[in-house]
Amino acid sequence: MAKIVIVHEEGMLRIATFQNIQINVWSDAPDVAQMRAFSRQAQSFSHTRGKHTALLNAVIRGTPRFTEGVRDEVVKAMRLRGVFKLGAAHLITVPGFPGTATRAFLSTAILIGRPKTPTKVFSDAAEACDWVAEKARGHEHLTATGPWESADLLAAYNEALEGR
Repeated sequence: MAKIVIVHEEGMLRIATFQNIQINVWSDAPDVAQMRAFSRQAQSFSHTRGKHTALLNAVIRGTPRFTEGVRDEVVKAMRLRGVFKLGAAHLITVPGFPGTATRAFLSTAILIGRPKTPTKVFSDAAEACDWVAEKARGHEHLTATGPWESADLLAAYNEALEGR
């Protein structure tokens, strides 16, 4: 049932949309330009879709190298106004120490950035999709068969992963 639209792709970053959810797939640590591209797309998506949007931000592999410029851009992204009002799930599936370090980095960025929307870090895709679906419940766009479910978002996430 999932049908994503890829709206941005460059190197290690793919941004797709599914209904009122933006799905980011990172295959390595971002640079400043990619963080800015994410912020521009987030603002554009939320502007066109209204305030009832959410984010599924997935890091699937890579080495957690976050320069000072990237750290600054992450904090700025956490403070963006009017984006992902329903919530932002940060899904880190990188195994071992790199995954732990990335989850710690994002958890710290959340504390520093103090986003105005619900924000949570996950290591399991199904749990992240369940959380986003619960936050979006009542605001979801209808599919041809009715409102989308958590399983539809998980299928959209898996579709966004294809070829990564």
